[in-house]
Amino acid sequence: LGRGGMGMVMLGERDIAGIVQRVAIKLVQPCQLDSERRVRFALERDLAARLRHPHIVQLLDCGEGPDGELWYAMELVEGATLPVHCDQRALGLRERVGLLVDLCEAVGHAHRNSILHRDIKPSNVLVTADGQLKLIDFGIAKMLDEGDGELTGDLLPMTPRYAPPELLQGQRPTTASDLWQLGAMAFEVLVGRPLRDVGAGESSAPSQRSRTVDAATPAARGLVMAQLTPALRGDLDAIVTKALRPEPGARYASADEMAADLRAWLAAQPVAARRGERGYALKRLLRAHRLANGFAALALLAVITDGVASFVQEQHTGEEACIAQSTSTLLPGSDAMLGRAVTQAAKGQHEDVLASLQAAGASLDAVEGALSQSFERLDIDHERGRQLYAPGRH
Repeated sequence: LGRGGMGMVMLGERDIAGIVQRVAIKLVQPCQLDSERRVRFALERDLAARLRHPHIVQLLDCGEGPDGELWYAMELVEGATLPVHCDQRALGLRERVGLLVDLCEAVGHAHRNSILHRDIKPSNVLVTADGQLKLIDFGIAKMLDEGDGELTGDLLPMTPRYAPPELLQGQRPTTASDLWQLGAMAFEVLVGRPLRDVGAGESSAPSQRSRTVDAATPAARGLVMAQLTPALRGDLDAIVTKALRPEPGARYASADEMAADLRAWLAAQPVAARRGERGYALKRLLRAHRLANGFAALALLAVITDGVASFVQEQHTGEEACIAQSTSTLLPGSDAMLGRAVTQAAKGQHEDVLASLQAAGASLDAVEGALSQSFERLDIDHERGRQLYAPGRH
């Protein structure tokens, strides 16, 4: 199935009482086993055995072959890498974010068991045909010391393209290093290209790159550019940016916190990554109460419309019937419309409420045009008319 820095992965079958199970077997030949690699393989096997999570590949068996080979068998994950899975199925942003939540939960489970993965990259995050995400390959994983939270042993193995800044600078990795790799994975899944180009150094700011997605990328991913770019701005951009902070201490404190922010985005709730931003709480409050705001806006527009009609009637009584007929035809009773919408809301008929509000918006647009024409016919004073009613402004 594949080869890596230490051994190979074979396709195998496990036969227990006539029940055959397809498995993946990681195998290291004796010629590849010096004392250090033997210890490394044993640690990898032991770490995999400690983890029991639906989004982490499960170890099934282990042993030593007749010629001294070391091996362990794990569940076979038949699927594609996370970015490829999303692109092949043209998944929308919500589906992609949901899979990122699964990945964060898997990494959080490893951290709670004092295990640092250190190699979170597309080839180690697979998704089955039915959408089950699996984190695999703990080949360079390390145990966390209970005392200082840092790693013991060899610090050199890494995949440079997905290595956090502190590892490239020779510093000791911590759980924050895994958080940076989660951010890099999120960037690639949401934006459609790796954070770093092959052979490139530090990338530009994620907040800038996520807002300059070229038109070919979202088209290839089955997403419409007009829907993709606005959805990445704001909360999603802030989440990825926080995970990718150069300073480890400025990132999320845990994978669970990052997962919580992604869930908050899915639920249209405020995200912790933007806490403290000026005006953010008010924007989220308005967005969370769009229905109430719609009623308020509709009521205000009705008042303005009535006021304009009254002004026209006072100034030009001869055109009163014409104006009344136009507004009654285009906006059949603002009070009745509001009453109907409120009744629908009380009955839980939310789709009907939205339909009423949409109809009101269309009617108000038509009223705007009719009143413009009426003002022209009545030849109202130009300056006074502009002050009270400007076309294009409700």
